[in-house]
Amino acid sequence: MSKRANASHAHGSSMPAIHDGRRGAVGDESSFSRFMNEQIWAQDKLAGNINILVGAGFFAASIMATRLWGHFLLVPGAP
Repeated sequence: MSKRANASHAHGSSMPAIHDGRRGAVGDESSFSRFMNEQIWAQDKLAGNINILVGAGFFAASIMATRLWGHFLLVPGAP
């Protein structure tokens, strides 16, 4: 029983360890690169981010196509 008690307080204090909120941060990683690694390139979020990117790309392409070739959509002789 004494080994368990000593193992739980191995850091020398009965206070819990306080973290600075930078879980998994690498040394001198900037907040922008940490955001990119945790929110954009993370494996569990990558599929959703690609879906958003493809949707935004199709939206922008449809606006550009309408501005370039929208006159073909008009009915001839319509006011």
